[in-house]
Amino acid sequence: MALAKAVISGFVKRDPQITTTQNNMDLKIATFPVTVEDNQDDLLRVVAFGNLADSVEKSVRNGNKVVVEGQLRTYVGKDINGQDQKTLELRLSSIEIVSGGAVSAPAQSSSTKSSEVVKFSETEEFAEDLIGDEEIPF
Repeated sequence: MALAKAVISGFVKRDPQITTTQNNMDLKIATFPVTVEDNQDDLLRVVAFGNLADSVEKSVRNGNKVVVEGQLRTYVGKDINGQDQKTLELRLSSIEIVSGGAVSAPAQSSSTKSSEVVKFSETEEFAEDLIGDEEIPF
């Protein structure tokens, strides 16, 4: 179920996990958690598909400061104990990599931080028409 479009700024908490669909499309899927800047305990699962997943795999790393944009969706699945569990995730439509690492990293000074912003985005047609909710393998 699609809830709303959202733009979130935060930090990547783990390198992206890459999988592919099991059907004949062999579509690449990248997932990674982002924590909102003011609350390090709340994680948002971010999911990218296709060419955007390729870009995420090559460029996104743990500690990157990012701005992610996409549709918020909820899914109900089973946890390891067999209990129903709702998951909120962001189906990525664009991402900006604002910095290469966490702000609190002591080895970085303001003069050595990258000021380059890298942005990747996917077309609306791809996100809505190519991927149906029933095809997501989780």
